[in-house]
Amino acid sequence: IGGWQVPRPAVPNMVERETNIFTMDDIENYGIDKIAEMALERAWDGTDAVYMSYDIDSIEAGFVPGTGWPEPGGLLPREALKLVGLVAKEGLCGMEVVEVSPPYDVSDITSLMALRIVVDALGAMVSHGTMGNHKEIIDKPFVPF
Repeated sequence: IGGWQVPRPAVPNMVERETNIFTMDDIENYGIDKIAEMALERAWDGTDAVYMSYDIDSIEAGFVPGTGWPEPGGLLPREALKLVGLVAKEGLCGMEVVEVSPPYDVSDITSLMALRIVVDALGAMVSHGTMGNHKEIIDKPFVPF
């Protein structure tokens, strides 16, 4: 979900894997609530838990300069935080924020946005009573393949 620019050679790979992609045009046309609903419907289909990996570079480059792949035309911070809250309120088994590059950052604003994403995700789970819902999955003993 978001405004990332995918290198053209990756497109056939994404089609082959039947990857769902929601562009900024989709967000403009359907709204962030509907996009989150559609993404969650797919994410939860046949699964016991959802893991969220948030690419900081999906946010408009002017707000997160500390990334290796700045994204002109990306999400606004308030859109990103709303999306995170909508996804996390259902409960997550884990999450990560990736593509944060402190050497490129200015006044730590990218790092602060990454922190805010994590805090908002945790807050959404706490306020909706879903924090820890996947403890039994996470606490399973590791079994090597």
